[in-house]
Amino acid sequence: MAPPEWTFAHTAGVCDVSFIGTGPEMRLITCGSDSTVTLRHPDTGEVEESFTEEHEDAINAVAVTPGGTKFATGSDDHCVKLFNFAGASREFEANMVRFTLPVRALAFSADGALLAAGGDDSTVKVVKVVDRSVALELPTRSKCTKSLTFDPRGEYLAAVDDTGVLTVWALKTVTDAAAADDDDDDEDDKKAAVEPGEIVLSATTAPVTEPDSPAVNRAAWRPDGAVL
Repeated sequence: MAPPEWTFAHTAGVCDVSFIGTGPEMRLITCGSDSTVTLRHPDTGEVEESFTEEHEDAINAVAVTPGGTKFATGSDDHCVKLFNFAGASREFEANMVRFTLPVRALAFSADGALLAAGGDDSTVKVVKVVDRSVALELPTRSKCTKSLTFDPRGEYLAAVDDTGVLTVWALKTVTDAAAADDDDDDEDDKKAAVEPGEIVLSATTAPVTEPDSPAVNRAAWRPDGAVL
């Protein structure tokens, strides 16, 4: 096997990378501290398109919709922006949400309907892609969110922060199955076990990192969503 070939992509600092599209349309998307997003051919690494005017500061995170038709970026300029990738019109589409401090983590839900964003604001925002409204604001217990991931079934959102704590929130109302099957009409027995926005898990699972460090703590779900 030939040794890997390294391509200089962005100036030194925090960068992110992802594949977008499928088949012959598949490209590498990168972002970095030079406030630039690039689309590269995966075989050659050659830059085919660049977005240089949309963000005013370092771009820390990029996320791609499951269908590969759109991507989002989060920046030190406190903004999350959405871009179109489908067809010939690969261009900036909309401002999704704004924070008061840098954005460091992004994730799309499995159906592409929701975008989660977080960073140094001690809050994670879950945004509806269709109309850019904020569906949930989830307070965090630390200064900085380093990574985000939706479960495949769209019921939970997980985040890992700079203190190494993994937090999982419910996104939907989860009812008590035993109560639902009970013939008793007692409303207290049938009330929801978990409401959207409630924390269902919090545990220290990763090392402590600095908020602006390139080091990232990440979590991942098993494809069936049963294990995190």
